[in-house]
Amino acid sequence: MRAPLVSCIVVTYNSQEYLKKCLTALQKVTYSNLEILVIDNQSTDKSLIIAQKFSPKIHVFVNSKNEGYAGGHMTGIKKARGKYFFLLNPDTFVRPDFLEPLVDAAEKNKKIAAVQPLVYLTNQPKTINLSGKVPHYLGFDWLRDYEANAVRESGQILSFSGSGILLSAESMVQVGGLDSTYFMYYEDSDLSWRLRMNGFILWYCAESVIYHDYKFLPDEKYQALTQKLFWAERNRIYTILKNYSLSSLVLFAPIFFFMEFGLLVYFTTKGWLKIKLNSYVSLWSSRQELKLSRANVQVMRTVEDRDLIRNFQATIEFSLFKHPVAEYLLNPVLWLYWKLIWPLV
Repeated sequence: MRAPLVSCIVVTYNSQEYLKKCLTALQKVTYSNLEILVIDNQSTDKSLIIAQKFSPKIHVFVNSKNEGYAGGHMTGIKKARGKYFFLLNPDTFVRPDFLEPLVDAAEKNKKIAAVQPLVYLTNQPKTINLSGKVPHYLGFDWLRDYEANAVRESGQILSFSGSGILLSAESMVQVGGLDSTYFMYYEDSDLSWRLRMNGFILWYCAESVIYHDYKFLPDEKYQALTQKLFWAERNRIYTILKNYSLSSLVLFAPIFFFMEFGLLVYFTTKGWLKIKLNSYVSLWSSRQELKLSRANVQVMRTVEDRDLIRNFQATIEFSLFKHPVAEYLLNPVLWLYWKLIWPLV
């Protein structure tokens, strides 16, 4: 029987430094039924020229404006024909045999909506970038197994990274796909949450390997740190307002406002207060979109919050977030609140 068609979608925006290596690696993939689409978000460098040199084997499309990660991939999804979509960052490259284990995992269980490969760091190819993401009950998340060397076994995960992820077309239709209002950051977290809310399984596959030139702090040549901070804070809050039930929002409101006050103080000390305030302004400006999106999400859900978040983190443990205030003040408060409130969720 012929292997199901997989549509690999790469969204580019000023990605000329990475794109040739990424697309060359994709052309060497051994999977027998693959189409590759590049969606350019109005790059101002040579990204589009580089992509077009791979045509017609690789299909190239250009958005009329920069739609961001989520909007760019939704453009590709609408043009793709596959039973599965593999969303891939341009700053990655794949092993030739990476795709077969992902499809095999998805085909074995129809409830699996997303399969995460094992991602290594490009510049440290024996060091793990991620094996999924770890979500916190206040909407934060971070990379699972970041900078680890030991590979954990395949299994279920709570959240995936959009740097490279296989998604079933059927599940994307059911939950509405990526939310284009996110532009960048947390759109993968939101999709992970909504898929699980609708009874789907997220899977990590250790047998599939890709490489990612991950940078916790963005390269200012491509993206300003202020832009990352704005979208990350805006979208983190958008995600919890959209996906938590009303009762959960009420229960978590006191600790949420405690955290927001702490973040305002921290952003002020860093000279970033305007960024944080702008994220609130953006949320307020998007309130009608959020209200509609939230209504749609809550109507469709089949899994209650208690089952969704029981394994969320109560403390913030990502190695790059280490700070004495977080370790000795914030985390004990977050943990205690979680323990007190959990029986009521």
